[in-house]
Amino acid sequence: MDVENVRIFRVSTEESRIKAFASVVIGDECVITGIQVVQGERDNYIRMPSRKAQDGRWKEFVIPNEHLRRRIRDAVLTAYMEKG
Repeated sequence: MDVENVRIFRVSTEESRIKAFASVVIGDECVITGIQVVQGERDNYIRMPSRKAQDGRWKEFVIPNEHLRRRIRDAVLTAYMEKG
């Protein structure tokens, strides 16, 4: 399945490590929204959509396998960099 139709929504605050939100379409069958582009110490990375659990920890509720996660990451970060 292809990762396509990547949309980037930049966050305009300087204080936050979250730099943008993204949505992607997987194989023209599944849409994932709420992917975060986060500024790391060395590189940007993505966080899949998550919600706060009763124990106070954040848990992802979209859990792709490693191969698909890598493809999503590459597509989102490429689109983020192209958007400038």
